[in-house]
Amino acid sequence: MWISSPPRSAGEGGFSFIEVLVALGIFLVVSVGVLSVLGATTAGGLQDAAPTALAAGRRAKDLTVAAVYVQALHDYLASQEEAVWNAVFDSWPSGAVEQTYCIRSDGAPCGGGEPVPPAFLGGYPRPETEPYQFTWTILRIAVQRWFWDCAAKRYTFAPPSPTRDLLVRIHTTLFWRLRGELRTLTPGSGGVDRFLPYGSSVPAPSAEACS
Repeated sequence: MWISSPPRSAGEGGFSFIEVLVALGIFLVVSVGVLSVLGATTAGGLQDAAPTALAAGRRAKDLTVAAVYVQALHDYLASQEEAVWNAVFDSWPSGAVEQTYCIRSDGAPCGGGEPVPPAFLGGYPRPETEPYQFTWTILRIAVQRWFWDCAAKRYTFAPPSPTRDLLVRIHTTLFWRLRGELRTLTPGSGGVDRFLPYGSSVPAPSAEACS
């Protein structure tokens, strides 16, 4: 025998069992969310998560600033006349085929025995910290003379039987700091390469040059 409860009138107050369960569920969801936020704030999670997006934006901005600077520097070096490069090579020790220049953000040498860029090569301004707030620390420029290897029939660095040098390799590494970490444009301590024609406009030496 079924016993039914009397129906509620339109003006009668109170909640059904389902309504109470729904209300409790919503309360639990809200409570868990609040506790998660409080826990993250206490543990530093929220404080660390908030700067994550800012750090990613700063990292992307620094990469852009560094890439634009290195590209402009290489374009400047590529625009130099052959007489400038002759002066650069004449300043090297006798028989040297490469030289690395290094300068710090304060204009001082890097301390590893590498000279700062000479005036006739280093006329291009160093990276600016303002207005980009770009905290660069070291600019290193490695210059190499590449030769045509008659045996291998390709350009290479310091082949056993070089002909007249035809290419200048510029290898630039720009270091900066972000949140205390040293960074570069490429993984590790790699740099960016640029090859410049030098000594001849001929793509490769003639057969006589290799005889």
